[in-house]
Amino acid sequence: MMGELLNMDVVNVPVYDGLQASATALRMRPHHRRREALVSRTVSTDRLSKFRDYCGHDMAIRLIGYDRAMGQLDLELLRSHISDQTASVYFDNPSYLASSSCTARRSPAWPTTTAPCVSSASTPSRWAS
Repeated sequence: MMGELLNMDVVNVPVYDGLQASATALRMRPHHRRREALVSRTVSTDRLSKFRDYCGHDMAIRLIGYDRAMGQLDLELLRSHISDQTASVYFDNPSYLASSSCTARRSPAWPTTTAPCVSSASTPSRWAS
């Protein structure tokens, strides 16, 4: 039925379920020995629940704090939590708190050998400027 609605021959759950797509992205880690995902505390409770259900049996989901005044991911705190066990980093943009994480600039001191960053796949057009 979903294949017909989307005019596709084959449909997998992440094609039409944003929560599942995000959880699948966390599991698509290039280094399978890495067992940790860093997730911003600004994600919704629904998304966090899906992450724990889908990834929790073989990955540790570690929550990273945010700047409460700006509602943005605390980059210094994130930087301090990245380790050789970090497989991925997840944040929404705009976040669940409706703030944009794009205003922070990348520091020259940012580690170059870190895990890939995973963000939500798309921004609804009503939020795009």
